[in-house]
Amino acid sequence: MVLMSLFFSLALASLPVLPEPITNNAAAKVIVNEQPYLLSFMGLIQSKDHHSVHNKVWALKLGYKIELSL
Repeated sequence: MVLMSLFFSLALASLPVLPEPITNNAAAKVIVNEQPYLLSFMGLIQSKDHHSVHNKVWALKLGYKIELSL
């Protein structure tokens, strides 16, 4: 489990920034036809009040595959 966390942390360190600065966004990793994607959706823009919630979604195609055998 520690090894998997290390790989995940290293992968996050090399991800590009989102097109807009946001906070409190939901994020998920999904796999479609054996291709992993990182999704970011909803969130708050700079003013961080109830008027700041947006409904934008970004998908990042991940270009690596980690296989662990235990």
